[in-house]
Amino acid sequence: MNIKPSERSLGATIEGVTLSEIDLDGVRLIRAALMKHLVLVFPRQILTSQQLVAVARMFGAVKPHGFLAGMENCPEVLAINKRPGDAQNFGGAWHTDNSYLPAPPMGALLHAQVVPSFGGDTEWSNQYEALMALPESIRIRIDHLWARHESKSVFGALPSVLPEARQQVAIHPLVCLHPETRRATLFHSGACTVGFEGMDDAEATCLGNDLLAVATHPDLTFRHSWRPGDLVFWDNRCTMHRALNDYLGQTRLMHRVSICGTPPLPISL
Repeated sequence: MNIKPSERSLGATIEGVTLSEIDLDGVRLIRAALMKHLVLVFPRQILTSQQLVAVARMFGAVKPHGFLAGMENCPEVLAINKRPGDAQNFGGAWHTDNSYLPAPPMGALLHAQVVPSFGGDTEWSNQYEALMALPESIRIRIDHLWARHESKSVFGALPSVLPEARQQVAIHPLVCLHPETRRATLFHSGACTVGFEGMDDAEATCLGNDLLAVATHPDLTFRHSWRPGDLVFWDNRCTMHRALNDYLGQTRLMHRVSICGTPPLPISL
């Protein structure tokens, strides 16, 4: 197993590993690499849907998406398919997966099936570094602030989701303690973060915009250009991500499995 860190503040490519054949030692090495690099790229992985789920289960429990239907033969796998005639893509705004749940996923595996001839990259941002990059005047304000996350900003207009998908609300600390690294991280989810406890809408909008600008600054991001068979594993607790929608008229098909997480921890109880 050869780990090649990117030149960014997050991201690494792992060569020399076949995920369908990893043993417990391999799992430990990959988990340690994930804690260090936050986003891991595994090129040229040949996996069936069932094998993708089996790999994910080596890092934690998995379950179906819940709001969008999984694959018929493998409900834990969500097929994210943008067809040539589709104008909008899935996950095109900066976000943290399912932050509107009481216990958002700890991470996800995304496996490229069909990729466009150009465009369709995914970007991730480092929320550890985002927290440290905030001006002191903002950091003082947010250390003990709680944020409101809602699903309707994501699923409200989609006809394909279950009705309850539009009504999910969770209140999470804005600054969290990562349960494994014990590092403080910003936990902001772009459009899903709709307000802050004890703050009026105008002030919350202003603060949210300031946080998003810092959290997604290019210096804090890692961008991956997909090839068929690429698999990316990321830590959802300390990153945000978005899929770029710059390949009009082409197909992009990805298979995703999410790994169950725990409720976000405040930095002080």
